[in-house]
Amino acid sequence: MNPWRSHYCKHIAKEPTSNPDAYVVIDRETGVYKVMAKKQVVETVELPETEISLLDARKKDKRFEIGDVVEVDVTPANFGRSRPYCKTNAHSTFERG
Repeated sequence: MNPWRSHYCKHIAKEPTSNPDAYVVIDRETGVYKVMAKKQVVETVELPETEISLLDARKKDKRFEIGDVVEVDVTPANFGRSRPYCKTNAHSTFERG
């Protein structure tokens, strides 16, 4: 594992409300990093660290349905020194659950 990625993963694990399955994506050319997590689409969110509402998921892609998995940017605002790409939920991908 990349030493920077390892450092960031340890930092994520210390966040009290972090998603246990969050991971760090680092652009090797630019050095820009973001914390990503997969969240399950549900009708009513009970665990915001691991779930996303159907309404919020459909704002990203109207094809999402209950049970699907959404990959979202969950980079904490206080994560790292430079935060050019730290907008929560700025990125998503479509994946069937």
